[in-house]
Amino acid sequence: MPLRVYLNAERSPYYRIRGNVLGERVDRSSGLAGKKEAQALADRIAAEIRQRRIAGEPDKPKELTFAQAAVNYLLEPGRGTAFDADLRTLGHQFGALPLSAITQSLLDAYVQTRHAGQSPESVIRHTLTPLSAVLRHAGLTPKFRRPKRPKGRLRYLTRDEADRLIAAAGDHLKPLIVFCINTGARMGEALALEWSEVNLAARRVVFVETKNGTSRGIPLNGSAVEALANMTYRTGIRNPDGTWQRRAERAGRVFRTPAGAPYPLLENAGGQIRTGWAGACRRAGIKDATPHTMRHTFASWLAMTGVPLRTIAELLGHKDLSMVMRYSHLAPDHLAGAVDAISATLQNANWGTDVGSDAAEG
Repeated sequence: MPLRVYLNAERSPYYRIRGNVLGERVDRSSGLAGKKEAQALADRIAAEIRQRRIAGEPDKPKELTFAQAAVNYLLEPGRGTAFDADLRTLGHQFGALPLSAITQSLLDAYVQTRHAGQSPESVIRHTLTPLSAVLRHAGLTPKFRRPKRPKGRLRYLTRDEADRLIAAAGDHLKPLIVFCINTGARMGEALALEWSEVNLAARRVVFVETKNGTSRGIPLNGSAVEALANMTYRTGIRNPDGTWQRRAERAGRVFRTPAGAPYPLLENAGGQIRTGWAGACRRAGIKDATPHTMRHTFASWLAMTGVPLRTIAELLGHKDLSMVMRYSHLAPDHLAGAVDAISATLQNANWGTDVGSDAAEG
């Protein structure tokens, strides 16, 4: 495909160049805010690649080191700061290496040292996710193995914990928490949600920005509709008495910061509400819960009320049942109901013999 330019104004004021030229992939920021100028740069890059191929020069340009690629990633306008500390740590280990030299074996050795005794979640959050973000920004496709999570108790909120958490949350977080618990939305999906994707009259929402790249529509229950319908935003401007001015218009992003600004969309979603979430959990007396716990809560509550796993998978956006089997133990009654149905069928059969006598003779 030819090189194209596109703009995501909420993440960067600069156009991004993406495409393939003679099999060579390009995915980079143009550093230009004008579409015509960005397209002209894209055309020049495409021409240089073709000229290099015709001249018989090496197919690949000089490869970036990890340090160079990390700097490019961090300097792109609109990037958040969630990965800064982790990337500095990764830079000490891999900074001088070309990106292609960061192999699974090198990564495994690094994880054993840095994350000794830590959970798989820590490995994913502090190493795999930021490392993969840099590689993807450089136009590569990371293929590292993700550590398996050990079997154990699935953390979800009880009804009482959920009520306490909502009561303890700041005004800007309350509707977000209610929404996530009642829809199972990933944090990245919720924070990217636009009002144009919400239909309160039809009680339905469509998640366009999803993890697997496929949009997903789900119904809204009464709690979610009420939370959305009663939302107000701070404008970032204070009244003379020191209170925040508020607005209730429904345009742009649904969920916003206390000042009324849309949250930055980060690779590792959840960090944007870290401070508010931690404060709410502390005040509510809740431990070992993360923003992702709300998604587990949604699925767990559904399973406990007898909703089929296939339906739960569809609502969560999973394409198969493997990811929702972890909730199956929460709904044992449906298994008993299944075998009872067979029993009812057999009880109506005419055996024609005395079962007790046959058993005694056997």
